[in-house]
This record gives sequence, C-alpha cells and structure tokens, in this order.
Amino acid sequence: LMSNGRLTSVLTPAGGGQLRWQGLAVTCWQPDLTSEVTGDYLYLRDERSGDVWSTGLEPCLAAADSYEVRFAEDRAVFQTRHGNWDTAVDHHVSPEADAAAKRLVIHHLGQRKGAIRVTSYAELVLATPADDDAHPAFSKMFVHTEFVPRLRAIIATRRRRSDSDPQVWAAHFVVMEPGTAPATVVAETDRAAFLGRNRTTRDPQRPQTASPAAGATGFTLDPILSLSVRVEVDNHHPARLVFWTVVGETREQVIRLVEQHSNSAAHSRVGMLSWTTSQVQLRYLGLSHDDAAYFQTLAGHVLYPHPRLRASQSALVAAGSQADLWPLGISGDRPLLVVRIDDTADLELVRQVLRAANYWHLKRFDVDVVLLNERNTSYVQELQRELEEQARTMRPGPVPHGSGQVFLLRKDQLSGRSSEALMAAAAVVLIARRGDLTTQLGR
Repeated sequence: LMSNGRLTSVLTPAGGGQLRWQGLAVTCWQPDLTSEVTGDYLYLRDERSGDVWSTGLEPCLAAADSYEVRFAEDRAVFQTRHGNWDTAVDHHVSPEADAAAKRLVIHHLGQRKGAIRVTSYAELVLATPADDDAHPAFSKMFVHTEFVPRLRAIIATRRRRSDSDPQVWAAHFVVMEPGTAPATVVAETDRAAFLGRNRTTRDPQRPQTASPAAGATGFTLDPILSLSVRVEVDNHHPARLVFWTVVGETREQVIRLVEQHSNSAAHSRVGMLSWTTSQVQLRYLGLSHDDAAYFQTLAGHVLYPHPRLRASQSALVAAGSQADLWPLGISGDRPLLVVRIDDTADLELVRQVLRAANYWHLKRFDVDVVLLNERNTSYVQELQRELEEQARTMRPGPVPHGSGQVFLLRKDQLSGRSSEALMAAAAVVLIARRGDLTTQLGR
C-alpha cells in the first residue's frame, strides 16, 4: 500500500493492483486468490523474436529466468529477466501531487542492439468500486477518452449524471528519460480492440502486433488506458521510460499535472520526496520499519483471506447474510478484522491492531476493526474499561476522509445469528491468547 492521503496504489507480488483516488476507483482490479486478470500492467515484446511477456508475473504468466519483487515504504520494485532482456520497474506515488509513476529500466544483454515494444494497460473505472461491481458495463458507458499528441497523453473523464456526482479526470502518459531515443507513442482506449477476439489479458492481441495503428477514442463501450512505444536498446546503455497516471478534478488540472511531470527530473524528485515522507509518517505514528512491514502483511491477509486466519469452512457455509451485521452497527461493506480477547494480559495485540488501523488510515485502506470482548459480564469490568480506553485514545492519522471504524462489542450481548455472521464476514480473526501480531503472522 502506497498513498499520499488522496491517491492510493495497491500492488501485489504477482503484479496486480489498482489506483484509487479519494474513495473512487481509477482503474479496475479485483483481488482473486486464483488469478489476476484485471490490473495495471506493462507488456513487453521482443521485436526480433516476437516473444511477449509482462514486467510482473501477471498477467502473462510467462516463464522467466528470474523474478524478484521488493516492497518498501516508499516504493515497490519488480525485476524480471527474460532471455536477453533484464527489466526493473519502480512504482511510486507522489507525496505532493496526485500522480503515480512506473519507471521502467530496460537492459539488453545480447551482443547486438535489440528492439522492444512496451505497452501499458489498465481498465478505466473513474467511479466508486460499488458502482463498478454492481453494473460494470453500464458504469463504463459514461467514460470519455481522448489522445492529445502534444502531451503524448490519454485524457479520460466520467460524464456526470447529476450535479452530486464527483468530478474526476485522469491522464496517462509516458516520458523518455535522457539517453533514450524519442519514439512514436501509439494510444488505444478500446478494450475489445486491445484484447482481440476471444482473448484475455493473458494473451492480448495488441502487444503481439509489430506495428500497431492508432486506436479508438471517445465513448468506447469498454474504456482502457494503453500507450505503446518502441524502444531500441544496446548492451551498453539501458533505456529508461516513466509511465505516469495523474488524477484531478478538472481537465485543466490534469493537463497542468502532465506538463509538470513531463520532464526527466520529475521522477527523481518523486523518489526523493517519497522516501522522506515515508520516514516522517512512520515517526508520526511511532512505528518502526518492522511494524510497517507486519501491517502491510496483515493488509494482504485482509485482501486475500488466509484459511488459518478466519472462520472454518463449515462456519462460512452456515453463516447468515450481511443484514445480520446491521444490528451491530456494522455495514459489512468494508473488510472486517476481528480481535477476540478475554484477558487483560493480552492487550498488546489490541494495541498492535489499533496501530495497524492508524497506519491503514494513512494509506487510505479502509478496514473495520472489531474488538470482541469474550469475558463474561461481571461487576468488575476491567477488560471492558481497558478496551474502551484503547479505542478512545487511538490517534487517527491526518487523513480526514478515511471511513474505517473501530467497534467494541461484548460477545455475551450478541445474538447467535449476529455472532455467526460476524465471524464469517471477518477476513481476519485474531485470538489474543495466541500471542502478539508478530507471533500469529509468523505462525
């Protein structure tokens, strides 16, 4: 998770992920335990051999000679070696502007000069994730795209159906860094034309085309962001390209962001500011780098529930509906994390989870946390008072828009139906007596 408080990038080790901006999904992505057929990808094509692969494992699943992913607070790096090609992609989110960057460095290991075609791909949403999930085909009908040759950029917006709808504009463009020869940029915004007949993102048609023609723009039925550029690389000088995606409220704002980030120094500045900001944020929250790593790992389990960290299969099958959570004040629309506790000696896990909630709040990753007191009611309610104090003193991050909440519940006051629904809906269930967060994640 990388975020500046407005724009958030979610990345998985397989190469999937998406961009979100102030609660809106900019690009399409669904966390799936079996595949990542939607996401924000870069395709590569060796112009001599015709081989096509992706900079991440997904979506092509091509056999790579080596594949390495490194996640840090300020960046994510995907490094792949495929035949004579060695590529590294650095992902950043700018702390000072709503801009996300993917810097691609290409090394050619062969004896002769090589040529490679780089093609970006992301499905456009520009709406709330709930609207896209409810009716994606209808939602995409209102997205308009255009290609601006002067800026080498695709500009997209959502046509508002009412004055209450948020204004959102996005732009996607590529910058050649010094030492990389200028090249013609070809755009495509129609997903059907990009994939081809009876194809998926696993084997799309357009990245396999030697000289693709300019694609369609305007109101396409299934809009995407895709830029294609051919680069020549010798074995002494690597090629460097930066693919940017910027988001704003008006067309003028995104054009200004494109112009600001179209020089070669923009990425270096973003990289420096990202590192500095990440250190300041950790210090503000009182976290170490190890704490942040554990919280990122826990967020991964929230997105991709692990069988050992949630209810049993039989409990999931027997559970009621989402409506059974409503009497508890829980909507069920956001991911749920439940901490079960029955002893004050195990409060350290509660503190860790609340610090994780603060950290996620800063990253605009909305999760509802439930502190479930399993001690029977008595005159001395020491555990309940401690939990109330911990929840009350939880210091929220400086982001005012986060919607994740903390709920304090008593198990003996829940109906059986609500209790079953709560356990089944939780993506992660932590039992305090099993140890702190480090111990449970390690197990």
